[in-house]
Amino acid sequence: MFWLVESPPPTEEVTVNINVGGFRVETRLATLRKFEHSVIAQMFPPGRWFTEGLFDREQSRFIDRNGEAFIYVLDHLRGKTIMPSDRSLMDRLMDDAEFYGLWELQQKVHNHDLNCREIWIIFEDME
Repeated sequence: MFWLVESPPPTEEVTVNINVGGFRVETRLATLRKFEHSVIAQMFPPGRWFTEGLFDREQSRFIDRNGEAFIYVLDHLRGKTIMPSDRSLMDRLMDDAEFYGLWELQQKVHNHDLNCREIWIIFEDME
């Protein structure tokens, strides 16, 4: 069950509680709006983010995506792109980068995937 939460409009320095697929994180509103034309920034429009969308019973903004992959999305928004070592998580991160409209992250994931494949090909040739 979800509730609509009403509160005063926050400034960019206010922290936001988010529930992404059951995984809870807290971050600054400015972090979520870093890439202003991204889908994730548009999920938190100035002056309206606290009245639009779904909220869980703890009044966290709910996003129905993979919470484990969101850690990497959030790291990218904070300025440090880290790639998961798990292949299936890498695929989820690529999907989420596309979903959130984070084209730079999508390109980094793609390039990282190509580099990993090249390493495996070189390693297989050595055998």
